Amino acid sequence: MSQRKRFQELEAALDAADDVSTASPKRRRGNQGLLGNKFDQVEAGLQQQRDEALASLAEANARIAELESAQGAASSTALTAERERAAHLEQQHRAASERLAELEKQNQELQRLVEQGIVPADGAMQVMTLDPQTVDQSPFQNRLEQSFSDQAFEELVADIEQTGGNQVPGLVRPKPGVTGRYELAYGERRKRACERAEVPFTALVTELTDQQLALAMAAENRSRQSLALYEQALQYKDFLDHKVYASGTELAKALGISRQSVSKTLRILDLPAAFFERVDDPRTIRWSTFNRLYECCPGGKDEVASAVEDGLVLYSSTHADQLLREIIRGRSLQPIPPQIYRTQSGKELARIDRLKNGVRVQISSEEPGLLEELERLLASYGGEVDS
Repeated sequence: MSQRKRFQELEAALDAADDVSTASPKRRRGNQGLLGNKFDQVEAGLQQQRDEALASLAEANARIAELESAQGAASSTALTAERERAAHLEQQHRAASERLAELEKQNQELQRLVEQGIVPADGAMQVMTLDPQTVDQSPFQNRLEQSFSDQAFEELVADIEQTGGNQVPGLVRPKPGVTGRYELAYGERRKRACERAEVPFTALVTELTDQQLALAMAAENRSRQSLALYEQALQYKDFLDHKVYASGTELAKALGISRQSVSKTLRILDLPAAFFERVDDPRTIRWSTFNRLYECCPGGKDEVASAVEDGLVLYSSTHADQLLREIIRGRSLQPIPPQIYRTQSGKELARIDRLKNGVRVQISSEEPGLLEELERLLASYGGEVDS
């Protein structure tokens, strides 16, 4: 490839960057009430960098034309110098393009918060670069400490060291009653990675109620699918324990999910404490494995707890999902005796047999109150009686 063609391609790439730069303010104009002149200031700097690169490109093109028509050692040396200039221009272009992409991510994040109703479209919000040590954890449970020591976190730290900061901003609120400090809504891994890399933490800063903060945290985790089942359960429990939502039904409605989904997620916390003390990392538990555990324990959470306690004696694995799979496999090799349920007076109410494709319930009593007893029984399985 000739040097002239190389510069022509670079010029086309810079023109493309200019298209992004000139289009972005139009897309962001509706957000000026939120961010003031932040985007305009950054884009002005990027535009200046681009203009300087284009000026240098014009000079280089003229010089290349001269060198390509010349011959000899002197022209060869000059051509080498122009190639070095080309590499420098490419670096300038790359840096401007990356910063434009970062700016666009900030804008997209802002739009997402507005569209989801987490912050009002005319609310006060700023993009700020903060000392990560001034940003405190969210008041609600979010991530386990293992999330800040695994390979994925080390890769995030390396990426932030290379770029000089987090490209996708976190979300924080001013800490109530404490001047100069902030509380995270989301972005804890990014914040800690910035702390490790000793670089500022970029965040959207706005006032949030506890419910808005909880909603923002949950929405972020769902959009990125970044929380494990166990972490999600801890988060839901924290929302309920802190009375951010009065009930699981209210929580489900706020998150836009079913009440059953909340209940199923919280079931993982019914596992015996000894199980969590044994395993290295409960984040490895998969939805499919946990659901199969309940399928092979028709007696509900009490039978699940009993099966897990037995499994802790029989098996030595410390990998959470593997240990549950071993417990499931062990139970599948053993015949499960039928379960007999009786009324409070001692009469047989029902017999439950576990089948390959589910369970069979045989009703053996017609005494008054049977429906209520049956509803109580099915509730223990997470089911209900159709009226």
